[in-house]
Amino acid sequence: MENAPSGSFVERKIDVTPSFELTSPKVSKEFIRTLFEIEKSCSGKPDTVSLISEQEMRIISLFDEGEEDENALRMRLRQKTFERLENTDLSKEERIEALSDRHFLNSIFDKVDSWRNPLTGLYNRKGFVEVMKLVTDYPKVIFGPNYEQIDNKGFSIMMMDLDHFKAVNDALGHPAGDRALKEFAGAITRVVRPTDICVHYGGEEMFILALGADQNDASIVDARISERLKQVKIKEGDMERTIEYSAGVDNGKTWDDIRKITDSDVPMDILPNFVSNADKALYKAKELGRNQMVIFEY
Repeated sequence: MENAPSGSFVERKIDVTPSFELTSPKVSKEFIRTLFEIEKSCSGKPDTVSLISEQEMRIISLFDEGEEDENALRMRLRQKTFERLENTDLSKEERIEALSDRHFLNSIFDKVDSWRNPLTGLYNRKGFVEVMKLVTDYPKVIFGPNYEQIDNKGFSIMMMDLDHFKAVNDALGHPAGDRALKEFAGAITRVVRPTDICVHYGGEEMFILALGADQNDASIVDARISERLKQVKIKEGDMERTIEYSAGVDNGKTWDDIRKITDSDVPMDILPNFVSNADKALYKAKELGRNQMVIFEY
């Protein structure tokens, strides 16, 4: 992969840590706490804030049985709320609280599911817009008091596309193609920071919006993804394929560019323009022979 640093990789550091992992949407204690903090920040009434805080304490207490994968967590949360509603000793007020908690959890499950691609688990286009609305509307909640540090180095978009993906489908079949996409997405999510937002844009195209990143950061990400994919073999019967990709990077995005999307009544119409420079660099990488990264020049 051209433009990638060789040797040992330096860390891409950023001082600001988000309140929940922005990489891909998932049900987590941190995500739920963030949504409650947003609710409280939008309310100017102490009584309302108190009621929200009480529900937050009840919901968060359901998480206190150790770590587990998301599917197991969902099952346990559903089971806990079901058992609570089955308790015949609940008062009317307690039953109303339990119903409210179940409704809240179901709405979180629905929200997370609507935000991500079901195959790769990355944000879909809708999810990208929604999480960026949270980031732009509530930066102090998401990033804390030092949130202004997030744009000291600007933003980078890396648009990536699997090379010869049709050949994988044709030679090995569509299930193998699906495995290639999952491996590609997995390689991406394992090397990014919690502040990097990963999106399954469509087909075999994915992109990363890296907040507080520069050209060197993009090169480090590119090198790490490429190194991981070198170890992956997509097999079907006696046949196997390696995975390679091309990448295009745009280092010139700002908060204003993001707000054009989040403030729009038709954000999906604006999104192609947002990624267009990275897309142009990606197609240049394809023209130059694939399996390389090209940086858009202003």
